[in-house]
Amino acid sequence: MDVDQSTDALTRVPELPFPDGNLIIQAGSRLFRVYGGFLAARSPIFQGMLSLSQPADAETMEGCPVVKLPDDAEDVTVFLRAIFDSSFFENYPVKTDLCTVVSILRLSNKYAVEYLRRRALVHMESYFSTTLVDFRDNKGSLIRDL
Repeated sequence: MDVDQSTDALTRVPELPFPDGNLIIQAGSRLFRVYGGFLAARSPIFQGMLSLSQPADAETMEGCPVVKLPDDAEDVTVFLRAIFDSSFFENYPVKTDLCTVVSILRLSNKYAVEYLRRRALVHMESYFSTTLVDFRDNKGSLIRDL
């Protein structure tokens, strides 16, 4: 069952331009054309999903299977960019914004992408202290200075 490509509500994500990709992921109204094997190599969850045989009436677009994710489209965008673009979400101390870290942490945990989960946790530690000595009181003074 080929999806109607003229649907105005669906938009392709320009940050992930893989015209020769073999899998379409849909999150909300966003479409991502990616490489299924590459995704499966990084996530045992996607590996399991993609290893299942597709029924004859499975949804396709441009000859590729369509996988619909229930996740927030913005979260999926940054998560897939982190997987497919190594310079998008680099190791700490390279700075990144907290929203990106939270999105990647959420989906890397859900889809078992361990290297991204570990990287996101290190970034989280840079935003939030993990020792009592580094906490500040409500006046901005370090606890150890009191």
